[in-house]
This record gives sequence, structure tokens and C-alpha cells, in this order.
Amino acid sequence: MEAPAGSPYWADWPHSLKAGPFPTPFLQRLPTSGGHTYSQIQFMTDTSATEFNTSCNLVTGKGCVLPPKGPGHFFPFFTLAKVSGKCVWEFGNMNNGRSFGGAKQYGKVGPGTMGAFAGRVRSQPSC
Repeated sequence: MEAPAGSPYWADWPHSLKAGPFPTPFLQRLPTSGGHTYSQIQFMTDTSATEFNTSCNLVTGKGCVLPPKGPGHFFPFFTLAKVSGKCVWEFGNMNNGRSFGGAKQYGKVGPGTMGAFAGRVRSQPSC
């Protein structure tokens, strides 16, 4: 799952299922193929490509940081939760389910990640 690009990295992302100062998170059902959920998942983001104010080496990962440097010091993350009785992925700043370490779910930049932060491949979790 890849984090959307182009949004600010302030902790002003959705953090509630009720609209308030911020909108609610988008909800994504578990992806399927042929009606079956995938057996494995991996969290990724290409945020490293926008780290122009760092010495981020897109091959080795040296100097690459997440959340990016800046005043917000925040990066949105995926949470797996039951919402209205359904198991869904939420994207934002949610704390009502499994967050897989928040921004740490994206792992690191390194050889073989093509410049992206890539977390480990893990078994598809359940709610």
C-alpha cells in the first residue's frame, strides 16, 4: 500500500470517524484477487524522492528520514480496524485499530527498494 503524495506532513490528517476539524479517513476494504484476500502485504511510500533538504541517498538509504524533516515531523499511516462491522484499512492519523508502528510501518530505503521506504513483507493481518 502506498501513501498518497502531495499532502502536507502536519498531524492534521483524519483522526476520527466523525468529521470535525479534519475530514474522516478514507476507508479501503481489504484488497482481493478472485474474491480472496491477499496472503501478504507490504507498506511503501516514495516520500524519499521529495527529500530535497536532506542528503537522502536513494540507493543506500543513508540520510533518508521518515517523517521528513520539517516543522510538522509527522507522516500519515495505515490502520486496520473494524468500522461498521467491516474490516477496513484507514489512512491518516487513526488510533482505533492496528497501526503497525505508525510511520515505522514503511520501513527503510535501501538497495532493492528503488528509492522508496519499504516495510517488510508480512502476512495479511486480520481485524
